[in-house]
Amino acid sequence: MPCPFEGDSVNPCYTGEDLMAVSGPCSSDARGMVCGPAAGYTTLVNNFGGLEQLDNFEPIHATFTINTTPGGMPPEEVRREWNGVTLPVRDCFEESEGTVQISPADAIISLLMHGKMDAAQWFYNIGIPLEAMGAKWQFRDDEGEVKEIEDLISSVEFYSRFVPDAIRKAIDEAR
Repeated sequence: MPCPFEGDSVNPCYTGEDLMAVSGPCSSDARGMVCGPAAGYTTLVNNFGGLEQLDNFEPIHATFTINTTPGGMPPEEVRREWNGVTLPVRDCFEESEGTVQISPADAIISLLMHGKMDAAQWFYNIGIPLEAMGAKWQFRDDEGEVKEIEDLISSVEFYSRFVPDAIRKAIDEAR
């Protein structure tokens, strides 16, 4: 079954044939909800090496779920896409009063995991470096809710919960 968004110039499908073979197509009313997590997990393991270096330096100790459109420089339609996205918060990030700092790699992978394909593509298109280490993206703490995690977890453990086991296994075997 083909992707219902293939060839759609307004809401294009960004998923390649190889990823489509693993994830299957999204339904016409849920764009990005199947291919987004598959693309996010593929990005995690193939482009960022599972974020192992970041995990070793700054493990995940909490989550930040955005519940209002954040401020910032992206266009409003991109900023609205953050609503409902859960981001990992890492240990040892500089905490500044009133903000939550996120790795750019975590931010983009999280957008993909939540099926927010247009927002993720916008950041890719403008050429913002999506480094795992280095500069941090900041959200105001009143733009969402922070929840502590009892045990520190790795990036692969955190993101695997968004990806069906069959898709994760197929991506892991293809590496």
